[in-house]
Amino acid sequence: MYIILNEIKDQFFALEKTVKKVKEMEAPLTEQFMGAKKTVIFGSGSSYLLAKSMAAQLMQLAGIPSYPVPAGDFLVQPEDYAKAVRGALVVTISRSGSTSEIIMAVKKAKEMGALGCVSYCAVEKAEISALSDLDVELPWCFDASVCQTRTVTNLYAALLLTAALCVKEKKIISSLERAPKLFEKYCGTYDTVFEDIGRYAWNHAVVLADSSVAGLAEEGALAFKEICQMNSNFYHVLDVRHGPMVMVNKDTLVIVFAAGQNKKLLQELIKDIQKKGALCVVFDCGMDREVGEEICINLPKELDSRAAALFMMYGIQRLTYEKAMRRRVNPDAPDGLDAWIKLEEVL
Repeated sequence: MYIILNEIKDQFFALEKTVKKVKEMEAPLTEQFMGAKKTVIFGSGSSYLLAKSMAAQLMQLAGIPSYPVPAGDFLVQPEDYAKAVRGALVVTISRSGSTSEIIMAVKKAKEMGALGCVSYCAVEKAEISALSDLDVELPWCFDASVCQTRTVTNLYAALLLTAALCVKEKKIISSLERAPKLFEKYCGTYDTVFEDIGRYAWNHAVVLADSSVAGLAEEGALAFKEICQMNSNFYHVLDVRHGPMVMVNKDTLVIVFAAGQNKKLLQELIKDIQKKGALCVVFDCGMDREVGEEICINLPKELDSRAAALFMMYGIQRLTYEKAMRRRVNPDAPDGLDAWIKLEEVL
């Protein structure tokens, strides 16, 4: 068995520890974030996609202006971000806490007037700790395999819980607390479905989601490239009609995260996708849609949709693993991908 499969299966057990840890840090986290006029959130690769979700959550839940910035982009053109970082709380997201772009970006941002730094990573006493005013360290979710699975979902949960704790959003808090208890039932219901989806003859994947789940779902699209090494794209749900639908065909797997209030718009989109001959998999967040020919995965209805998205990610990871097995590629060590990047210090 590959390491990555063990890490995929372990992620909800790790989630219990993650929720407990972040709740224990509620007071200092709330002080840092609610005392900030704005935040700039640095990430690289997967962690930048998580930064997109966190920025949306902080703005939507707490009303804090928040800007997700790829750390490498900031290093190449720091002056373009001068007004954004001046007076901002810097937030970093990283599996290793040692990614060069992030370390250098924080140093440069402080030189340019950033007022503090909160770091989230899966390593204790990481390199980023020396630059941080507050560290959220989650070593139990560290992924040994190159492709991130357990780390991604647990960092996302920690970021979402932070935003929820800042404003005492009880439904999100209780949803993240309850999620691990629902995992075994979910696996028992859908694991064979995910395995079957991985065996279908698609060669291209599209992931659709909206709002603060969008960044996480974009990471789900990236998992196809990394784990089973197949082409993939992410779009906001209705935006797929604005050009990308041209590339959807009988060889395409389309994954839809179904949340929100407008059931009719969603159902019409699913019908259009099916007319193109694509395999459509809907992760349904309690919208009670009219079930058609698509494969429907019912996410736990009792959870807030932002927390239920963790179960979608598990499904994507499982089916990409199955596709990797079918294609006989090694999901633990994809060619050309490193767990984290080290660059020469240039600042």
